[in-house]
Amino acid sequence: MEINIKIFVGLVSSPASGVWATLPMSVSDIKRELVKRGVLSSPDEDKELMISDYEAPFKISEFERVERLNEVIYNVADVDIDSDVFEALVEDGRIDIFDFDVSEVEDLNVVEADSEEDLASSVIEEVGGVSELGEETLNQYFDYKAYGRDLVLGGDFTNLGNGYFVGN
Repeated sequence: MEINIKIFVGLVSSPASGVWATLPMSVSDIKRELVKRGVLSSPDEDKELMISDYEAPFKISEFERVERLNEVIYNVADVDIDSDVFEALVEDGRIDIFDFDVSEVEDLNVVEADSEEDLASSVIEEVGGVSELGEETLNQYFDYKAYGRDLVLGGDFTNLGNGYFVGN
């Protein structure tokens, strides 16, 4: 899988003056670009760099090391997963992009569902039906009052005041 990371690198003393870099790119190459733009006088100049803007599918700290961002790109290259799925897992906090292990997504079980209702239906079907759900889950999600009302309204039961008559 491929992810695109672009960072705007400038000096701490003047973060708005800098260059956009598409990673992977070495710090020395970024410094050479900063020299071309007149931000640095020499690539060997010892000035602290910072990331003042970025385009990436995850948050990047302004003082994140470029080398570490390059490592992320190389680590993610080994992942065989749809980039949208991966980015959603990162955004949701299920994957730490900076401490990532390919095995975290090797056996990923993706339930294809168009809505949360479809998701619930698929999960219930996968566990073997509603009868396999625990009592706590049923009490939390099943509306017994509405179901009882519909049984009476449907004509199958008659309210006798102290119980219900089951019709034939």
